[in-house]
Amino acid sequence: MIPARVSFRVDYRTGIVTVALVNVDRLERVTLEFPSTAIEEPVLEDLVRLILGRDSAFLKRGDSAGLRGRASG
Repeated sequence: MIPARVSFRVDYRTGIVTVALVNVDRLERVTLEFPSTAIEEPVLEDLVRLILGRDSAFLKRGDSAGLRGRASG
């Protein structure tokens, strides 16, 4: 059996929610970022469908966390 995990991390300063999916859609880690205002029922329903293996629309909803430019500091 291969363990899978979904975790949510919130940055209250920026209002960004980071969703980490480990071994959910594929055998790797996928990290997506959403504005906190975007986490509504349809987004969570897409996440449940992804977990159940029915649809991957959730993966198209967020920004890949590693692709967005960040200020270094």
